[in-house]
Amino acid sequence: MNKSIILVLVIIIVAVLIYTFWGQNAEAPVENNMPVTGSGVPETAVETVTPAQTTAAPQVASVTVTYSDSGFASNSVEIKIGDSVSFANKSTQKMWVGSAMHPTHAVYSGTNLTEHCPDADNNDFDQCVGSDLGTSWSFTFNKAGTWRYHNHMNTSHFGTVIVK
Repeated sequence: MNKSIILVLVIIIVAVLIYTFWGQNAEAPVENNMPVTGSGVPETAVETVTPAQTTAAPQVASVTVTYSDSGFASNSVEIKIGDSVSFANKSTQKMWVGSAMHPTHAVYSGTNLTEHCPDADNNDFDQCVGSDLGTSWSFTFNKAGTWRYHNHMNTSHFGTVIVK
């Protein structure tokens, strides 16, 4: 074969390869008159995130447990941390809601009855006094767990609050 034919073929092959690998991926420069940020990115390409709506504070639920002459109803409730349980006395006897175990009421707070009553800050899951018919007492649970309670005035009446 003639050296000139081989040279022409090599040039054609090189030209095809150059066109294939570089020619198809090359982009023509685009004239862009947009302002540029300090990072070198055009301002219109910088994404500004604004919330579509503000997130409201989580809803705090309140569950009511009714106390009657036959005990607490419902005697087991499930709530979330930060929710409250209201204990309504509808009985003919006094109601004193106290954390397990009787008589110390120490399971929820880790302190006993004489240490946390009166519970001025309402942190100890203990009503600390008996209440009459038509009254109620509420407690906000800030600890996850299964919390048993009883009526300190009638220890055969008890229930459970499950906090998740």
